[in-house]
Amino acid sequence: MTVRTVSESAGCQQSLRLLRGKYLATLFRLRRQDNFVLRFTDHDRPLTFDGETYQPVNLSSISAERREAGLRSGNQEASGIIDGVTVTIPDLLGHKYRGAIVWQKVVDWRFPLHVFYAETKRVRQIQWDGSRWVATLEGMAARMQQLVGGRFGGIFTTTCAYRLSDSSTCRADISLETIADVTVSGLIGTDTRMGAYFSAASWPGTYADDYYRDGEIEWTTGANAGLISPIVTHIHGSPREIRFLLPTSFPIAIGDKGIARPGCDGLRGTCYGKFRQQPSATGTVLAGTTTQLIQTSGLTSGAYQDGTYYVVMTSGALKGQERLIFANNATGIQVPATALWPSVPATGSTYAIRRTNVLNFGGSPYDPDAGVVVEQVT
Repeated sequence: MTVRTVSESAGCQQSLRLLRGKYLATLFRLRRQDNFVLRFTDHDRPLTFDGETYQPVNLSSISAERREAGLRSGNQEASGIIDGVTVTIPDLLGHKYRGAIVWQKVVDWRFPLHVFYAETKRVRQIQWDGSRWVATLEGMAARMQQLVGGRFGGIFTTTCAYRLSDSSTCRADISLETIADVTVSGLIGTDTRMGAYFSAASWPGTYADDYYRDGEIEWTTGANAGLISPIVTHIHGSPREIRFLLPTSFPIAIGDKGIARPGCDGLRGTCYGKFRQQPSATGTVLAGTTTQLIQTSGLTSGAYQDGTYYVVMTSGALKGQERLIFANNATGIQVPATALWPSVPATGSTYAIRRTNVLNFGGSPYDPDAGVVVEQVT
């Protein structure tokens, strides 16, 4: 019998090193902001690791990791095709991948339990066009290094840096407080460019003074048509008195019209107490008292009494008035006994139920509760 011995010469070892890359596959386990988990691999067939199946996805490339000294983050870039199944345009438009956690492993696809590399990263940003996506992955140490001035970076500030009602950052809904065709009914003194009186008929509602402070008038008629005047003072009397931060470009004339929008000073209390998300329910008052609104049906019993929902009157003498919802059943809404309506809501007046907007104030895509930020109550 002849016994043959295989010797691992230097040439054989070098050959094995060159072939090693053909046996390596990268596994990605990605948990999005909505807690939906994706498992995919750059291998050409499904791989099973730790009882979980990783499906092949068309990864055009994944860059080598940049390693730096100390706690500085090591970043990578991954790119691929928007296949419409695993990666879809609606999910990208919904920013569901921003801040997602990625567990990355490099394994031998023949023996997947052999892990050569393991790392946890986060998706800092993802960009796309009609057919391709590019994601930036960063190490966990970047969480300690990130700037704290908002979800997308910036310098720390006690005020919110977002623009009121900007769909990409602020979820506040100002449609109910946006008043079209407010009409100038008089001028303040002899200055025809720093303020004006607006008729109460064209500007309905019972808003508190300075509710529209930091807001704006967008002129639609007159010499200033197309221009915007920031509001610095708002007295909601009869008529409404409005003063501007800057003089208008041209003199204001009686009869000029515009669109009034409320303003925000960027403070957390204002975000919580003044602005809400889009209406989650609307209705018409069939009967009322200073503590209740009653309609025939349409409400889900107990759905709005968790301390985050408000009812706001959208028409009638109490338009603009809002109260925290204390309790509700299928046909009625009750407000706290300590916050009665100033008068009985009129039959036929309308209302909307809105939720607090403060969860959108500041925050970070890395916060465990960041999924709440993308919630839109409709």
